[in-house]
Amino acid sequence: MGYYMAIKRLIHIRGRLLPLSIFSGILFLLPNGAWAADNQGVITFEPPIQARTFQDLLAGVLQAIIPLALTVGVIAIIWAGFRMIWGAARGNPGEVQKARAMLGYVVLGIIIIAAATTITGALQQFLSGL
Repeated sequence: MGYYMAIKRLIHIRGRLLPLSIFSGILFLLPNGAWAADNQGVITFEPPIQARTFQDLLAGVLQAIIPLALTVGVIAIIWAGFRMIWGAARGNPGEVQKARAMLGYVVLGIIIIAAATTITGALQQFLSGL
């Protein structure tokens, strides 16, 4: 019973930690930005994505976010598998159905993320025609 309560508590905390972990993951993926001080002590910040147009900005953001999102997707597939096994082991068909639904949503999300480069290319062509 102790493990069940610990995992239930972790799921409850996850909702508060998820935005922080996503933000910190994005910061780690963008190592080009840096704080710098010149000889007079003036501190400047160079932006991590050197974009001059909206298309460049969109491409840079996607290059940073897609690997993170795919990693989270793989972790979510593993989590859904654990939930499915756990529900089946406890004889809870409702939990198995929830895990199957989660697995379906995760796979759909991964497909959308993988297609994001195609969607971005179409969006860039549309915006450049305006």
